[in-house]
Amino acid sequence: MSNSLQEQLVRAGLASQEEARRQQSGKRQGPRDRATPRGRSRPDKARDHQPLEAHIPLPDLIRHYALPRWGGDTAYHFIEGQRIRHAWVTRQQQRQLADGYAGLVISGDGLAVVPRAVAEQVRQRQPEALLVLHPLKRREESPARRS
Repeated sequence: MSNSLQEQLVRAGLASQEEARRQQSGKRQGPRDRATPRGRSRPDKARDHQPLEAHIPLPDLIRHYALPRWGGDTAYHFIEGQRIRHAWVTRQQQRQLADGYAGLVISGDGLAVVPRAVAEQVRQRQPEALLVLHPLKRREESPARRS
């Protein structure tokens, strides 16, 4: 876990400084460390139902989950406003984008291909940063592909 992410988790109240240090060192918690004393409620119990990604800043989330585009030799064409643009992606990423399993978003470094779950987070928080996210196609609906 990077120091900046560790600091953000501590500030958000998701982890105490001791827990963050334990996670960074890789030490596992024993049953005593996890147990809550009787009669006390956990202060962050209300936040337990929200995924961790909801508290991470969007640029960090995109940077962490972005699929690597090196070796991208296939142009994926898409429409942005009135212009037709393209991004260089791999063949597998092109299929994932077309089938709705991945999305194309604007990041600080340019364009990024991210999994569908991250693209949904981008749509909720910053809709103008989401460029492409097609409806999800089931595998049996998509035409047979030649190798």
